[in-house]
Amino acid sequence: MNAEYPFRLGTTSFILPEDYLPNIRFLADRVDDIALLFFEPLTAMPDWIDLALKIRTDRQLSFSVHLPADVKLAATDERIREEAVRACVKVIEVLAPLAPVAYVCHANSDTPAEMSSAALASLTRSLQALGAACGDPTRICVENVDLPHDSLRAALDAAGVSICYDVGHALMAGQDVLQDLANWLPRCGVLHLHGVCEGRDHHTLDCLPTDLLSGILELYASPQGLDWRVLTLELFNRARWERSLQCFEQAWASIEGIQTEATTCR
Repeated sequence: MNAEYPFRLGTTSFILPEDYLPNIRFLADRVDDIALLFFEPLTAMPDWIDLALKIRTDRQLSFSVHLPADVKLAATDERIREEAVRACVKVIEVLAPLAPVAYVCHANSDTPAEMSSAALASLTRSLQALGAACGDPTRICVENVDLPHDSLRAALDAAGVSICYDVGHALMAGQDVLQDLANWLPRCGVLHLHGVCEGRDHHTLDCLPTDLLSGILELYASPQGLDWRVLTLELFNRARWERSLQCFEQAWASIEGIQTEATTCR
């Protein structure tokens, strides 16, 4: 798509109401990265991997992967934790031929609300297993869902993994997005960008205050970011994605001088 942004600009594999391959074909010339969403554990082997690999090679595309979302990688019940790791490792192994740039996962626990020390220890072991499965722990990116990254720091540090910063989740949790993103920027491999409207997320970017959107983009363009980082417009239908892409381009154009300071994406 482009080399003007200091990150790979992408969106999800659910833009068209069709399977993975039609979405990959549709998006291949429109984005730099496609986030392959595997919210549920794999129950059948994908039959489109070889074709996706050819498209990736021909179009200089990259893939990122969202690992199963509802599994409990921080479960203190060892049986539940091991089941969660197996579900994620299976996706990593099946998609390995596509050489994904990042794997996004959730840090769900089987204990309520705050993460206990036992849950953090469980999460550490799970993240270490995922890092070993993909061959590079820094490509495992833990997303803020119910808890901020600060509450997961002990496990993230111990496992040496990166983060996925979800702007919508942070806003709904009442976090100071710009300060929080600035703090975690050197470890942010994936940025999920979407709007929040009437308490619901995954809306178009024009639901975000203009100064907030510009501030997020300016931060994420900083040379302090990881050189392989991805910005995913995390939308799940074509109309919202196309409108959000327009908002993104307008906000980017408004940031004076940012392009000249940007490094080339890889």
